Amino acid sequence: GLLFQIVDDVLDVTQTTDLLGKTAGKDVASNKATYPAAIGLEAARNLGSTIEAELMEGLKELGTDDSIIAGIVRFIVCRDS
Repeated sequence: GLLFQIVDDVLDVTQTTDLLGKTAGKDVASNKATYPAAIGLEAARNLGSTIEAELMEGLKELGTDDSIIAGIVRFIVCRDS
């Protein structure tokens, strides 16, 4: 959930409405508390990358790094491409 929110917040700032399928910049316009607003865009990206790495390492330790859960993590991170 946390990784999804961070990625969603970053995408709202960095992508177009057409690419997102929803209104880009809506969070900023609504003055919402977002990760990029609170810690900066680059720090939010770095936090997302750290959380992704920790999740994937945990799945690897469990022997489930090729599981459906790992696929969901990869989907969340790559949904802007």
